[in-house]
Amino acid sequence: MARAPTRGGEGEILPRYVFLEPLLADARVLEVGAVSLTGGRSASFLKDRGAASVLALDEAEAIERARKDRGVAREGLDFRPGDYKELPAGLFDLIFLHSAAPLATDHQRIAILKQIFLDMGNPDDEAFVRARIAYFHQVGYYTLGVKEDRAQRLRLLPLYIRFLTGR
Repeated sequence: MARAPTRGGEGEILPRYVFLEPLLADARVLEVGAVSLTGGRSASFLKDRGAASVLALDEAEAIERARKDRGVAREGLDFRPGDYKELPAGLFDLIFLHSAAPLATDHQRIAILKQIFLDMGNPDDEAFVRARIAYFHQVGYYTLGVKEDRAQRLRLLPLYIRFLTGR
């Protein structure tokens, strides 16, 4: 009997992966939070479509269920419980994060940025909004894996500063 698709499950995740397929060739991929949604099938899909390796991180219960599924366990495909923040930097070419909620709720970083904007003389609400824009801009860069060469980044830096700070 076929499984009914779940919200945020295979029916939503796999079409997104098809769109990103050109990026997968020989990539080292980290997938965070999708095992509980797809039973590990999304990680297997990434490996099938050309990823050199896939590490799928999720909650322990979801990982155990995926490990028991004989259709997903094979070389270059690893399922582990854990937090991606504990992994060393630079291990992966692509990272698929299935919920940006933890990033969006990093109140400490937003508070630090807000204080910087307050110190620059911005009123309270404006400092808060500028802090969120700067933070979410950076989260977007990391989430999308935006790569810019150093020369281009430096050339555009004055514009980034002007648009993000208003100065």
